[in-house]
Amino acid sequence: VADSAHCALLKFLFLQACEPYCGFIRSWIFKAEIHDPYKEFIVENMECFSPKSHDQAGNSVDFLSASIRLRDGVPIPGFLKDLLVPLVRAGQQLQVPMHAPVPSVDNGGGTLDKLGQLMSEDEPIVRPTADKSSSNM
Repeated sequence: VADSAHCALLKFLFLQACEPYCGFIRSWIFKAEIHDPYKEFIVENMECFSPKSHDQAGNSVDFLSASIRLRDGVPIPGFLKDLLVPLVRAGQQLQVPMHAPVPSVDNGGGTLDKLGQLMSEDEPIVRPTADKSSSNM
């Protein structure tokens, strides 16, 4: 057991060292974006993927799981080992509605139009709510 001065310093260093990974994770699971200019994270975008592949029936075969891959030679941090697969899948699942075409159905400004508007906004869909205890005063 370390003394309190060392504990505080170690906690500070650990949190500062984890922040780049936490920022990367936030970007991936909330925006489905991989922004890694220094190539230090375990996953990367594959640019050689053809975005407009179609099968014989004309259906799109753009497999989102093929758009990212694990980077060779980059170690997985210990605190991410058990979470890596769920994190990768979370970002991939978010890519599906973000890249899916919105149906062009004229429904008089109904649900489909609102869904298309939500999907095109840069802001997160889930917004924090006001604290109910402070609003009752």
